[in-house]
Amino acid sequence: MRSLEELKSRQQDNVQKEKEIKFSKKYHMVKFIERQKLERKLSTVEKWLASDKNDDAGERDKMVQQRERIVADIEYIKNFPRDRKYVSVIKTQDRAAVEAIRRDIQKSVEKKALEKARRSSDDEADGRDDEDEDDFFADGGEDSDARQEARPSRGGGGDDDVGGDEVDTSEVGGGDDGTLVL
Repeated sequence: MRSLEELKSRQQDNVQKEKEIKFSKKYHMVKFIERQKLERKLSTVEKWLASDKNDDAGERDKMVQQRERIVADIEYIKNFPRDRKYVSVIKTQDRAAVEAIRRDIQKSVEKKALEKARRSSDDEADGRDDEDEDDFFADGGEDSDARQEARPSRGGGGDDDVGGDEVDTSEVGGGDDGTLVL
């Protein structure tokens, strides 16, 4: 029998997953459209920066800052937690609230990245290397060649084709309604 703590933990996990699914579905379109708008704006800014017609250093610095801001906004959209109500980057009255949420999200993203790096370094320290455990790319040697030769070909059309028996078409007739009858 399962312990009460384990069942409560599972219930909390399920509630969390349902909340994430609910908010993911609800804000998917909004996040998608905002990301598209920002990616278009980023493309425009990068084209402007790549062009040779801009000689004003102050204007160029302004555009570089704008590009950095757009990239940060795109990262905000991509990494926004799924269990929270989405706060729009583009249409917001309180930019300070967005900045506070962005800082929280940035901290959580950095924390997740550090945790992932720690786990991968722990796996390497333990000697667990996925490539060593994977038999998919292992050299089969002579046995794999023998299995390849013993395997029947499919539809090669040769004399040794084991594809199946041929149908005697002399026994096939047509029904009154045009269907085939064997």
